[in-house]
Amino acid sequence: MNNLITLSCPSCGANLEVNSGAKQFACKYCGSVHVLSGVSPTIDSNSPICPVASHQDVILKVSAIVRTQVFDAPANSHSETPVTYMSQLGKKLIYPPKPNFPLAALTTRGGIISFVFIAILLFAILGNAIFLRLFPSVDICGFILFLVVGVFIVTPITKNTLIPILSKKNAEYKERYEQWRIVKNLWDNAYYCQRHDVVFMNGNQQTIPLDKFQSFLLRK
Repeated sequence: MNNLITLSCPSCGANLEVNSGAKQFACKYCGSVHVLSGVSPTIDSNSPICPVASHQDVILKVSAIVRTQVFDAPANSHSETPVTYMSQLGKKLIYPPKPNFPLAALTTRGGIISFVFIAILLFAILGNAIFLRLFPSVDICGFILFLVVGVFIVTPITKNTLIPILSKKNAEYKERYEQWRIVKNLWDNAYYCQRHDVVFMNGNQQTIPLDKFQSFLLRK
């Protein structure tokens, strides 16, 4: 703890602990980035430079900012249930959520086989129950009979209806996932300039206003 100093955020007044050797710090409550007084930032040729005015003193990687702006904390002193807090800056810089496909497991060969087996089993149980209720005096093994019948009824229905539907949904999911992956790679290479309130990609002269960063990612 000896290498930490306590500072107040100039923007919101929150108390923060900052490493004594730090040249700049980001407030985890309001998202403001500040350069410590008396520190002259060194220019690293390998670090990203703001395209607006060619400086590096108030530039942070977007992913690093989001990690500090989104955190879990107890709801109150009487509850251990974590609550996710996100600053306004974090909301503007966070990347679009990863697409989800709840039925993805059913699109695999093993998933389809499992589904067909369960469907046949349910068909046999239900058919046998109905048969016994209608013909309680008939002494035959209805479950085995309906199990065999189910193979010839459920399998073609699954092949001709369920599999095409799942295949189409899976193709749509893969397309959405590929688009998300491209956006995520772009986001991973993004930097935020607090002085000019813009986002830019390392090695690219284009700047994106902070308020338009999310729409920029969605267009991509």
